[in-house]
Amino acid sequence: MPDGRVVVRAPLGASDQAIRTWVETKADWLKARLAAVPPRETFAEGHSLWYLGQACPLRLVDAARPALTFREGVFYLGRNWLPQAEAVFTRWYRAQAARVLGARLAQRAKQLGYPYRRLRISAARTRWGSCSSTGTISLTWRLVMAPPEVADYVIVHELVHTRHPNHSPAFWARVAAHLPDYRQRAQWLKSQGAKLALPRGESPYN
Repeated sequence: MPDGRVVVRAPLGASDQAIRTWVETKADWLKARLAAVPPRETFAEGHSLWYLGQACPLRLVDAARPALTFREGVFYLGRNWLPQAEAVFTRWYRAQAARVLGARLAQRAKQLGYPYRRLRISAARTRWGSCSSTGTISLTWRLVMAPPEVADYVIVHELVHTRHPNHSPAFWARVAAHLPDYRQRAQWLKSQGAKLALPRGESPYN
């Protein structure tokens, strides 16, 4: 299993002894495979989480409140909040995404002349962003983990979709007019986007 556990599936009538014997014959192979499984990431002291393109270390502290603070590029999480760490970080990232991405979306929309209806911060794991037929732009909160110029690519991408709902040559021509280096930014997402996740792994785009 991805977490390093071994699960044996055997025929219904197989005895415990037969299963144990078979597992023993595969012991060397199992050890080699288990050694190749990367350790599961957790919210541990020193673990880094991404924010605005920077890998920011996590420090565990004894303070109970607030659950999470961010100062000078370092996350501080109360130890008693470890069981709820994923929820705590998700709330924090969602709030930052609404603030940071919301401001940048409004700025770019005004600058480039693409009105939109509203911003929706999503929890999407397979899409960085999307644009509905009614002009609602959705951006996953994970995008606030990315470098600002990469997040800007997704924002411009979705704003152009308010006029060009598909990926036609006209669509890409407008994206290129606004961001001549958009391919490099998109490539960063393709090659590095898997890093933009909380411990236990998640994923990227449209």
